[in-house]
Amino acid sequence: MDMRRKKGYSLTEVIVSMALIVLVSVTAFMVCYVGINAENNSDTNMQIFSSAETFRKCFEHTLRQFGKGENEEEKDAFLEGFNDAVSFSFGADISEPFANETLLGGEWKISAPAANTGFRDDGTPKNGLSAYYYGADRAGATYAFEYEAFAALSRVLCRINLRSNVYYVTIEGYLAGSEKAAYLYTEQY
Repeated sequence: MDMRRKKGYSLTEVIVSMALIVLVSVTAFMVCYVGINAENNSDTNMQIFSSAETFRKCFEHTLRQFGKGENEEEKDAFLEGFNDAVSFSFGADISEPFANETLLGGEWKISAPAANTGFRDDGTPKNGLSAYYYGADRAGATYAFEYEAFAALSRVLCRINLRSNVYYVTIEGYLAGSEKAAYLYTEQY
């Protein structure tokens, strides 16, 4: 009489097998995650502009790019007023024209020029005007720009970065005859 039994899996074998499956899954996930992050940290667009006119175009492009599906007529009306005001007030206090403006269900909060509106990464102060737009959807429609009350800018750099599925739009203005950046910027969270 054959007394041999069919051998099953021991508890140790089951645990080791499951651990290997988990390890392979985690490794595959990490490889994909690192690859996605590497792609997201790259610049998706970079252009160099000059003058207030090109800054306005960059700002308008940014607004339209990150406000897709919103009220186009409302955006057109706001941008027309924005362009008119900046035409005459670039580098100056533009808080008055936008004190009570609304756009896309949100509103602009604009501060008066101040001696110090914060500090840059290198420790130098930001002197100038700050403006922030709070959209109806804080997760998808937050815009901001800031500039220093300097003379005419010689060029403006517009950079759009995508990091971890978040778009950051940075606009840097440079004074004529100087490499000092006035740091205009917009951000999308």
